[in-house]
Amino acid sequence: MHIKDGFLRRIKLSSKKNTLQENEKSGILESEKFKELLFWKREFRTINELLDAATELEMPNLIKRKKVIERKLDAAERAMHDINKGLYFGIGYKLGNDADVKPIPIIGRWSKLNNHVGFKGTTRVGKTINMQGHIEQCIAKGMDVIVIDPKGGVKQDVLSSVVESCHAYDRSEDITYFSPAFPSISQKINVCYGLSNLELSAGFVESISTPTMDRFYIDTAEEILMAITTSFEYLQEVSDPTGKLTAMLEKAELKRYFAHMNNERKSEYDFLENYGFEDLDMIDDYEQSVISEQEVLEFQENGFNRSMMTFRELERYAHYKELKNLRTTVKLLEINRNIKYKKNVRALRDDALRLLNSALATDETHFAKVSKTLTNKLAALSVGPIGELLCSIRINPLMNRLIRKDRGVVAVMQPFPMKFKRSAEIFNKMILGMVSSMMGAVGVEGRALPRRLAIFIDEAGSVAYPGIQDFFNRAGGLGATVFVYTQTDEDYRESVGETLANIVLDNVNTKGIMRLNSLSSTREAAEEIGTFKQMKTIAMVSGGGTEGRYTTDVQEEYLCSPQDIKSLPIGEGILMHDGKTYYVDFPFRKAPAAAVKMPELSSEIEKRILASFEKILEEKEEVA
Repeated sequence: MHIKDGFLRRIKLSSKKNTLQENEKSGILESEKFKELLFWKREFRTINELLDAATELEMPNLIKRKKVIERKLDAAERAMHDINKGLYFGIGYKLGNDADVKPIPIIGRWSKLNNHVGFKGTTRVGKTINMQGHIEQCIAKGMDVIVIDPKGGVKQDVLSSVVESCHAYDRSEDITYFSPAFPSISQKINVCYGLSNLELSAGFVESISTPTMDRFYIDTAEEILMAITTSFEYLQEVSDPTGKLTAMLEKAELKRYFAHMNNERKSEYDFLENYGFEDLDMIDDYEQSVISEQEVLEFQENGFNRSMMTFRELERYAHYKELKNLRTTVKLLEINRNIKYKKNVRALRDDALRLLNSALATDETHFAKVSKTLTNKLAALSVGPIGELLCSIRINPLMNRLIRKDRGVVAVMQPFPMKFKRSAEIFNKMILGMVSSMMGAVGVEGRALPRRLAIFIDEAGSVAYPGIQDFFNRAGGLGATVFVYTQTDEDYRESVGETLANIVLDNVNTKGIMRLNSLSSTREAAEEIGTFKQMKTIAMVSGGGTEGRYTTDVQEEYLCSPQDIKSLPIGEGILMHDGKTYYVDFPFRKAPAAAVKMPELSSEIEKRILASFEKILEEKEEVA
C-alpha cells in the first residue's frame, strides 16, 4: 500500500468538514490545468510501474513513452506556478483538525515566506529538485538570488537549472558565478570590502570557531584582527584625509574589474560616473583636482588602505613581529593639525594603540599559538585558487549589484568543500556575514534593498556558525528570505551546538520533511509534525469470554509516525506552512535541457595525459 493511502485513511478519520463542498467553493475542482496535472501524475506513476515489470523487449517503447510523459508532467507542474500569489510547493492534502481528502495545489504566499524556508531529508530523495523549483520561481518573481551549492554534481544540475531559468525569464545578464575551482570563468569578490572593523574581525573569528573552541583563543584572535583593522583605518585616514585617493582607486578597481569580466564592454560600467559615492560632487573634483600619479602610487603601495583590505593584509600582520612593526608605524605617522579630517583621527589612533598594546601584551608563547591557527586560516583564503577568487580584487562587485536599482543579480557560488575543505566552509560563512552586514545597514538606515533577496543554501548544516542565529533573526524583516536544505537537524547542532541550532530552527517557519532514516531524526520529525485525536472503541470481555462491555477512549496518534517518515517515497513528504500541515507530492521537474560544461581542471588534464601515456607504454610492450 502506498504510504499516501495511509495518510488519506487518517484524514478521513480526523476530518471535521465537508471537504468536497469546501473545494467546490474554492474553485479548485474546476481548474482545468489542475485536472491536467493530476492526470499526468497518474500517468507518470503508471509508466514507472510498467517499467518495473517490463521485459527487455518492452523496455524501449516504454522508455520513449516515459520521456513524453515527463515533458507533459513538467509543463503541467510549471503551469501551476502563480508568481504574483506565491511559491508553488506541489499537490497536497491537508492534515490535522481541518483535514481534507481532496488534493489541492499548495501555494505559499510571498508575505508568509519572510521567516525562511527549510527542507530536510536523507540523500537522493528530491531536496535539490525542490530547491531548483524554488530558485526558478524566485528568479521569475524578479528577486535577487544567491545560491550556495557546495557539491556541484556530474551534470552540474543546479547551475544548469539556474542558467536555464534565467534564460526563460530574460535574466541571463544577471547571472554571476563564483568558484575557486574555475578561476578562469569565476567572478572575483573581496568579502572584506564594506564590512566594519568589528564585523570583519568578529565575523571571521565566528566563521572559524567551533562549539568546543577555547574562549581565550576566540577573544585573542578577535583582538588581533581588531588591532590590525583599526590601525589600517587610522593610517588610511591620515594618509588620505580628503578620501579622494581611496575613491579614485576604488573607481579604477571597479572599472578594471568590469573591463576584464565583460570583455571591455563599457556600457556595463557607464553607471560608475554617478554611482557609489555619498558626495556626488566629488566626481567633478576628480577632473579638477591635481593629484599626481606618484601620489596615487605611493598611497596604493604603502599597504595601509583599510577600505580595500583583503585577507592577505590580515594574514601578513597577524604575526607577532609584524604587529609590533604596525604599532611602530601608527606611532610614527603623526596627525597634521592643519588638516581637517573627516573622522576623529585622534580617537582612532588611541583605539589602534590600545588594541595593539593589549594584543602584544599577551604572552608571546600563547600569542604564537593563536597566531599560528589564525594565520593558517587566513593563508588558506589568500593563496591558490581561493586566494585568486577572494584577493585578486579589492572591492565587492556583488554588493554593488545588490544595491543597484537598474540591475538584478542571480549568483551561484560553488566552493566545493570536498576539494577545498575548511577554506570553502569559511568562504560560505563570510558570504553570509557580508549579507548580514547589508541587512544590518538596512535596519539602521531604514532604506530597503531594491529587490527582495532570496538566499538558497544546500547542505546548510555545514554553513552554520556561531552568530548565524542573529542573521536568521533579522534577515526576514529586512528584505531577505533564506531557503535551507539539509539532511537532518543534527547537521546544525554539530556546527553550532544545541542552543544556537534551536534558535536557527525556530526562525524557519515553512518546513518540508522528506524521508529520514535514523530513529532519532524520524522521532523528532514526528513530534514536530504533531498529532490528531482519534476515538477508539475497546471491547472488554469477561473471564468466561461470553459476556462483556464496550468502552470508548480518545487517543492521540501521530499525523506522521516515525515509520511513516522512514517510508516516505522519493519526491513526497510533509509540508508545514502558515499554521497548516500537508502531505505533499512535490513537483516533478525534468533535468535541464542542456548541462553547463565546465572547463577541465589542470589536475584532470594531468591525469588524462598520464593515462594516455600509460596506454601507449602498454601497447608498446604488447608489440614487443
